[in-house]
Amino acid sequence: MVENDVGGGFGARGEFYPEDFLIPFAARHVKRPVKWIEDRHENFLCATQERDQYWTVTIAVDSDGKILGVQGRVLHDSGAFVPWGIIMPYIAAVTVPGPYVIPAYHLETVVVLTNKVPTTVVRGAGRPQAVFAMERLLDRVARELHDTAIQSLISIEMQVDVLRRSSNGRPQTAELDRIQHLLREEVLNLRELMQSMRPVEVGPNQFLDFMAQLVERFRSDTGVDARFVSELEEVSLPASACRELVRVVQEGLVNVRKHSGAKSVYVRFGAQNGLWRLVIDDDGKGFPFSGRLTLGELDGLHRGPTVIKERIRAIGGDLVIESSPGHGSRLEITVPQKGYEFYG
Repeated sequence: MVENDVGGGFGARGEFYPEDFLIPFAARHVKRPVKWIEDRHENFLCATQERDQYWTVTIAVDSDGKILGVQGRVLHDSGAFVPWGIIMPYIAAVTVPGPYVIPAYHLETVVVLTNKVPTTVVRGAGRPQAVFAMERLLDRVARELHDTAIQSLISIEMQVDVLRRSSNGRPQTAELDRIQHLLREEVLNLRELMQSMRPVEVGPNQFLDFMAQLVERFRSDTGVDARFVSELEEVSLPASACRELVRVVQEGLVNVRKHSGAKSVYVRFGAQNGLWRLVIDDDGKGFPFSGRLTLGELDGLHRGPTVIKERIRAIGGDLVIESSPGHGSRLEITVPQKGYEFYG
């Protein structure tokens, strides 16, 4: 058998195919030269391949974009048999971290047999898929943290942190601590401003997940023990009401961070007695009054969060604030499930 020099036996060329045995066997049997002809289409259909993987991965980062963890699942279609074992999904799994520091990493790898041609170590042997998955995750993170002003503030804060760590207790350490704290606060302020300006496209099908992600993002950014609990698995709110309630929670969480000094905040959503019910409960300083005030009473006393009150009125809702100075506050928003026409 004569084969031209084409530069190596890597990839699909490195395998032992049935014809590699059958051609010389046939030639010896008939005692005549046997020629094997395979066009490009036939080769494409029958040669081993390597790219058949399906990835589902998630990444966790803090407010500065530092990676906290990556987890996910990869499904590897091995084809009809496994000439190379599970080396491709194995290499893919260990390649994911690459040059990045990932404190927590878990990837479930599932290998299945199908009626396709088998997979072998072709052009990267699992590495391109892993790099693609990781870089897509980081592209997503970059889009979330894309604002130039925020990135500039984070960069300055990191430089201040380096100076503070290298000051070794000298007098300027306290001042650097103060500056670093101010920079962190401004990053949060700017991010909250951007969030409030960004259009909220959320309907009843996305509402609960959106709220959960919103509260989780607040927890990640601030360190406050924030949790979202839903008593329902689905809602039938109009899209305009969904948007206003999301904005109410955004504004409420901003107030918790800026004014309450709370260590924990709980957001709950449910339904009772023909009303949608949203509760924001924190253990901070509370409002400057003791007791329980309705929306009308708050208006009469010129108290309560103005923006939240306006949004609640816009959807025909009601508000009750319960406050205990020094021990926290509770906002309870109710919206009729029926009988009110929403606009927005």
